[in-house]
Amino acid sequence: MFDSYQDMNQIEDHLWLGNMCAAFDPKQLLANNVRSVLSVFDDHWKEDNRSSEITYKQIWVDDVPREEMLTHMTTDAFEFIRQAQESGQGILVHCHMGYSRSATVVIGYLMQKYKKPFNETIRMVQKQREIGPNEGFILQLRMFETMNYRLDGNHRPFRHVLLEMVLDSEIFYRKWKNQLNEYYRRLDMIENSVDGGVQLGPNYLCAKCGHKLFNDIHIVKKTGIESDDYDCDFLYIEPQKWMKELSELEVNTVDTKPVKCPDCDEKLVEYNSRFNNYMCPCPQHQGLNCLRFIINKSNVKIEN
Repeated sequence: MFDSYQDMNQIEDHLWLGNMCAAFDPKQLLANNVRSVLSVFDDHWKEDNRSSEITYKQIWVDDVPREEMLTHMTTDAFEFIRQAQESGQGILVHCHMGYSRSATVVIGYLMQKYKKPFNETIRMVQKQREIGPNEGFILQLRMFETMNYRLDGNHRPFRHVLLEMVLDSEIFYRKWKNQLNEYYRRLDMIENSVDGGVQLGPNYLCAKCGHKLFNDIHIVKKTGIESDDYDCDFLYIEPQKWMKELSELEVNTVDTKPVKCPDCDEKLVEYNSRFNNYMCPCPQHQGLNCLRFIINKSNVKIEN
């Protein structure tokens, strides 16, 4: 049984999970052959808390349920942990308390390493340290399991989570251009990781001029419900890079600019101030929290 008062606990060979006190104690780290530290929090390090004998890396995330974690973990964290373990030297993964953020990263890493489901992996970690990832992190870890322990740009629910969480992030509050650029960056990362490319589906064109606007994969909708099963006059879509009006919004504005077709200037897409969510009662949209950009079906046509 682990000591619940320890600053750091060994999860497996060369992998430790702990709190900030452990990270700030190079003497303890070196005594346990820890030569790498991965920080998972949103605070600045003080240089006098570091050791020249230890390699440090930080992932900036907040411990809130709406923080998107999977892109951080799979691109920034897992390889750093793997390299440290394979070197035969230890790595400490920590946040403030070693309870939620860093525990989420360790669980995700072990899920991918051993291809083990979330429930089994969290129990393994809990045997070594008391942990409690927040509900949003648990949702993402379970989604990670359904994606076979990798990012999948074809997985529509994950695309929904990315859209919802990045556009709601407090880090980018009222900084619309930064928010959108970060969303596009993470989405590109996800789509580029898909073997064989993303299955885009049919092209949707401007009904007036025929300019290509988006594909079926960019439509926000529940899976398993066909369009014939409901009656809705609108499509909700992911933001597109051609929507220049979005990046032109002022920092503190609450006004919106209708998004026009880039070819014929036909008004196409509407959105709420601050990219707030729409509510739609139809079965394909009900309960989704990523209905941010709306277009009338009469304004588009599917390419034959």
